[in-house]
Amino acid sequence: MLLWRLLLALFISDFLLQNGRLIKAKKNFTGLIIHCAIYFVVMLCLTANLLTGKIIVVLLILAILHGIVDYAKQILRPIFANREWLLFITDQFIHILTIILAVGIISDLDCSYLIAIYNKFPIDAWFKYLALFIVTVFAGIYFTDSALQGFLKHFTKPDNTKQKPNAKQQEYASRWIGVSERFLITISVLIGRYELIGFLIAAKSLIRLHEIQDEKTEDFSNYFLVGTLLSYSWAIAITLLFKKLF
Repeated sequence: MLLWRLLLALFISDFLLQNGRLIKAKKNFTGLIIHCAIYFVVMLCLTANLLTGKIIVVLLILAILHGIVDYAKQILRPIFANREWLLFITDQFIHILTIILAVGIISDLDCSYLIAIYNKFPIDAWFKYLALFIVTVFAGIYFTDSALQGFLKHFTKPDNTKQKPNAKQQEYASRWIGVSERFLITISVLIGRYELIGFLIAAKSLIRLHEIQDEKTEDFSNYFLVGTLLSYSWAIAITLLFKKLF
């Protein structure tokens, strides 16, 4: 199905084929052109057996629109400095919306593909699960941060700025790791595979083992354990409540 191929091309181009160097290069016009070119080539490769003159033109327009959206994202980034996640979601939503519209144009505005999707996944279910993931994954950021503020009144948050000059980037990365963890936990609870949660806890603990065992980072150990428990508990509790109600 063309829609899924184009969505796959988006995810490949925006995540798998976009490293740190390219993300920085996108701040310049040349880097943005390179990213759009990669996106266009990936779309061509994934739709090779379906290509017609009309499809190639639409894919080219899609790549140009992708670049315009990414350029707008760079302009708006300072405004959303403290809400980077909102900018990310909006950016991906617009990309997906343009793909859906492109498929409609290629199909001569035949919306049968949308009807098929609707019949398989009713819109009510879409909204319910979208709301669930927003609450567990993103609202969990604010729940965890707010709860940790009370914790920090009794324990000092580890100050790694002396050891790590890029402490702000580390904190930003940790926040998105938490987002990914809650996303995976939500899926695990929905499908009833609770052992995956144990695997996540074990993997995270092993990665941070040297910092947890270090006597100089006792504050970090407390902060790490409480933060992890709060984050996981939030995702598990909300998802179990969702399953109970729906």
